[in-house]
Amino acid sequence: MRIEFSKYNLKIHSKNDQLFIFDEVRKKNVILTPEEWVRQHFIHFFIQDLSYPKGKIAIEKEFTINGLKKRFDLLVFDKDTQPFLLLECKAQSEVLSEKVLQQCLNYNIKFAVPYLAISNGDYTHAWQITAKKIIELDRFPVYHD
Repeated sequence: MRIEFSKYNLKIHSKNDQLFIFDEVRKKNVILTPEEWVRQHFIHFFIQDLSYPKGKIAIEKEFTINGLKKRFDLLVFDKDTQPFLLLECKAQSEVLSEKVLQQCLNYNIKFAVPYLAISNGDYTHAWQITAKKIIELDRFPVYHD
């Protein structure tokens, strides 16, 4: 699916020849890498366009799986603070390969979300995961509070 990002009011500034963007979830400036550009657009898309609560979004948190430390890109929690949607972000120049999907599926061993997505900002794939099957979606799920 293709996401039509709105024109968000992104707070970007330069310091010592490095671009930074203000992350409204983490409440701090972060280096504006190509992957961060994708992540920040999804943060704004989820909050402004889909009405996901800002307080239910976690960004780049470390977790352990099979004894290895990993870091997810974006995890949305439901109203009961259960993992709801896991999004793996890649730079626009990166192809959304089976390897990227496998990375997200491996992370989902820890979180067992009902919705999983991968995106490079230009292309996005999202799935609903049930006990019996995986269903490809043509849009992101509605958030129920």
